Amino acid sequence: MEPIKDPGKRRWRRVVWSMVVGLAALALLLVLVALFTTYGPDPGIVVGPRTTVVTEPLAADGLPDYEAAWLAMSGPAPPPTDNAAVDLLRAIWPMGVPAAELPKVCRALGIPADPPGRRLDSIEGMNTAGGQMVLEAMHREWPWKADEQPVLAEWLESNGDSLDSLVVAADKPRYWFPSPSLLDEQSGRLSDTLLPDVHRLRDVVRLLKGRALLHLGEGRHHAAWSDLRAIRRWGYLLRNPGSGPEGGVVFLTSLDISGTAEYAIAVDLLGDPDLPPDVVESIREEYAVTDVPFDLVEMMRGDWLSLRDSTVWIARRMPEARSARGALALQGWWANPVIAHILATRLDWNAILELLSEGRDDMDAALARPTHLARHAEAARLARAWHAAVPPPGGKTWSADEILLLLDARRRTKAMASYILDKGVPAFGYLDSLARWQASVELSRTAAALAAWRADRPAGAGAYPERLDELVPRYLVEVPIDPFNDLPLRYERRGDGYLLMSVSSDGIDDGGDGRGGWIIDGEWQTEKYLGLDAYPDIVVRVPVPRRSPAERGGDASAAPADVVD
Repeated sequence: MEPIKDPGKRRWRRVVWSMVVGLAALALLLVLVALFTTYGPDPGIVVGPRTTVVTEPLAADGLPDYEAAWLAMSGPAPPPTDNAAVDLLRAIWPMGVPAAELPKVCRALGIPADPPGRRLDSIEGMNTAGGQMVLEAMHREWPWKADEQPVLAEWLESNGDSLDSLVVAADKPRYWFPSPSLLDEQSGRLSDTLLPDVHRLRDVVRLLKGRALLHLGEGRHHAAWSDLRAIRRWGYLLRNPGSGPEGGVVFLTSLDISGTAEYAIAVDLLGDPDLPPDVVESIREEYAVTDVPFDLVEMMRGDWLSLRDSTVWIARRMPEARSARGALALQGWWANPVIAHILATRLDWNAILELLSEGRDDMDAALARPTHLARHAEAARLARAWHAAVPPPGGKTWSADEILLLLDARRRTKAMASYILDKGVPAFGYLDSLARWQASVELSRTAAALAAWRADRPAGAGAYPERLDELVPRYLVEVPIDPFNDLPLRYERRGDGYLLMSVSSDGIDDGGDGRGGWIIDGEWQTEKYLGLDAYPDIVVRVPVPRRSPAERGGDASAAPADVVD
């Protein structure tokens, strides 16, 4: 006889089965939700002042066109008669600008796209005669005479009119030059902007300094000062304060250019006992009128814009976005494998961009502090915090922290923003370069005051004071401070001259060891010492021993480089 099935058991089995199916469906739903929240499409970027910062003009995809915005922020071109960049282009035509873009650049500058009649011999590339002269001029770090390097001397003379035009242009009120990559109507990133003018200006500065040292070696003090002053002015022009954003390359180049003349001014020119008093006074006037405070917050505006442009470029909603991220994950910034995994996940780029804005606010506050030491300490604290928030690269197996990172959207967002800040904010390089330039300027300013003191001494009186405070208030407003330690510049009377120095980037007084290796313990050496530490002092030692070319071993190897890079 067939047993009777228990209806209760059947119902219980159906309930259990329904529960299992329901739980499985719920688990599947949770997995799908987890996969979507981890690997689903990104939410769209919201254009706004705390996310994209730039809110117009917009590109075809509705996101900011940062290149067009950069041009708009740079403002309209000044009249060609006020724009030193016009003179630079005419002097070294075509200045590395691609032929296809040259008409657009000239149209933006407001000048015809016709080659000028007077220009420097080609200096584009070391394989040209002009390029070779740039190289030779770069190696002239001591005062020299025409018979020591007749080819260079003849080239400088034959191109004298063009160089003179650039000396005159250094006194123009503005420098405005649009990058050809911003005018080519092709979408790109600000970080890839071409800067042909900046690179060619470096070469012009080398030629002017080489000529200044030729003038000095042959006793033409006024002409030497004219060239060196023009170099300083070109550096100030390139920074172009108040004329729109600039990037770090331009900032560092401007410091390098204006600082290129400092050693020759402080030592070779001002240390020359035959320097006419009117040149000394002209130098002092120059340092007074160009003593403009540096706005680091404003200086970094272009870099922050470029960093945001790069971030939005990664996040743009386009079909190849994930593959673009994958390519980036294998090179450059994105070599960290954990970051590569994060880039493959769903990211809230609006939250990331807002964290970048918070990072900028914090760094702006750090850079607004009154001294180099205070700025450096606060910037270091921020950098440590950003770096600590970035997950270190793991091994071949996944760690629990890495798994949790991928599952937690907020942690991914913070890690991504911190990584971008950690890699993309070059504040330390700027701080040290700026402080080094400031120290060099203070050394030159003080050397000018010492030269004025010397010029005013009656016959038989001491050539220099025993202490710097004796220069106050007639020759200096106050004793200059070394930005690297917030203490007065070190000064000692030595022999018939003096030692004047800054402790440089490490903040340590090394006793007057010049980085060029020619000054050890504050004294000039007969042979170059190559064993200096990475951050020796920045030294001015007057007087400079005058040596023949044979005694100094050739300028290329014997160049004293104690004040500036």
